[in-house]
Amino acid sequence: MFPVYGSELIKGSKFILSEETHLMKELDPEDPAAAIQDQEKLPKGTIIEILLNLDGKRAWRIKVEGTNREGFILKSALDHQQVQNPDEAQSKQSEAFYSLKNKADSAIKFTYNLSQQQLDSLELIGIKKGWMD
Repeated sequence: MFPVYGSELIKGSKFILSEETHLMKELDPEDPAAAIQDQEKLPKGTIIEILLNLDGKRAWRIKVEGTNREGFILKSALDHQQVQNPDEAQSKQSEAFYSLKNKADSAIKFTYNLSQQQLDSLELIGIKKGWMD
């Protein structure tokens, strides 16, 4: 995770929000009071894609991942957040999974006095028999 800097928020980049963030439907609405009531709150963990950098980095037009929702997020709403690139998050999650798997494999091999080849054979049998589902 890293703090948001305007130079990183370029068209096409994606980020995971670190806290609840307001999504505005219009940047300069005719009725600001009604627009405030009409804001949508994006929950922490929402993935957004930058569609357009507007108004000298005052706001970004964004799309909410996995939906057809689009709108504007003010720069001030992102300034204090720690955001994460979804691809980096997935990579870290995979690294953590394989680290835990290697530790578990080592413990199983030690406990049952198995070679790596024997452990691999047991995993293959388990996969074929549906034990991994």
